[in-house]
Amino acid sequence: KTLIASVKSSVELAEDAGNLAQVVRQNLTNQLALELDRVALLGSGTGSEPTGVINQDNVQTVDMGTDGAALTSYGPFSQAYENILSANGFPNATIFSPRTWGTIDRLVDGQDKPLNAPMSFQNLVKFPTSQVPNDITHGSAENASVAFVGDFSQLVVGVRTNLRLEVTRVGSDSDSSAFENLQIWWRAYLRADIQLLHPDHFCVIAGIIPAAE
Repeated sequence: KTLIASVKSSVELAEDAGNLAQVVRQNLTNQLALELDRVALLGSGTGSEPTGVINQDNVQTVDMGTDGAALTSYGPFSQAYENILSANGFPNATIFSPRTWGTIDRLVDGQDKPLNAPMSFQNLVKFPTSQVPNDITHGSAENASVAFVGDFSQLVVGVRTNLRLEVTRVGSDSDSSAFENLQIWWRAYLRADIQLLHPDHFCVIAGIIPAAE
């Protein structure tokens, strides 16, 4: 799959800012990296998107219920951990949205004391990221999220073409022309795909909704 990011700047800016090329390259690189992270987890596998973990065949699932449910314990993570162990995998990390991170951080017991995490959850490296959305439809819920548990050494990003930065002063499209508008057009692209070496060494906790206020 081919991933592209682009930006336009004026020639005057390039002349006045000596480090513009470095800034643009870093910005475009960050854009590509964020999108590659997103599709590695959530890619649809259609069009220009690789197939992410959530849509790969034989990835395991812990479902929070027909219409989703709020996290009230570490149980779903423990179940996901067990499922992966049963497939002879050894999970090393979990990835979830900042909202899910906050819910977990505020879990309490019947005496309103912080809930102690079991060994399975303690063993996982936690990665909260806004790349995991909170607006997934799950049954009647339209504000669901997911959490990924797995051995992420088994997730492979295969790169066919390393990131390349291209620059033109004479490019044009149906709307404008760099030459006529005294602009510089910058484009970065790479070609990559996603594959899981052992899909059953991953488990998706699906249907995580926020607790009722």
